Amino acid sequence: YLGVESAAVSAGEVRDPARNVGRATILGTAGAAAVYLLGTLSVFGLVPHDELAASEAPFTDAVNAMFGGTWGGTLVACAAVISMLGALNGWTLLSAQTPYAAARDGLFPKVFETKKRGVPVVGVVVTVALASGLTVYNYTAGS
Repeated sequence: YLGVESAAVSAGEVRDPARNVGRATILGTAGAAAVYLLGTLSVFGLVPHDELAASEAPFTDAVNAMFGGTWGGTLVACAAVISMLGALNGWTLLSAQTPYAAARDGLFPKVFETKKRGVPVVGVVVTVALASGLTVYNYTAGS
């Protein structure tokens, strides 16, 4: 038997996981779908079809069409960087929870069960080291 904590990696950190994990999954997916659909519809409505078909940066073109000027690319790039950093931070912390949950279930070395201030430090360090190593390998393997 795998409890709710093992079924959903972060469920051990959530109040009433049997209720809230499923709810957060559905609401988060629906919210993300709504943002993507509204964003796509906005671009379709603001940028003429011929320009959109040839565009390399449709969201930049949409911002430029809405507000004029050519600063839209900078704004879209800044928003993308903020989004990327938030997603990277969340993904790093979530992927550290996987070995933590496995260690708690006795399926991974006990060192991954160690937490400092609520953070599974060993899992974070190993996750970041592996991701960084794979990134470096990816950029150097083709050279």
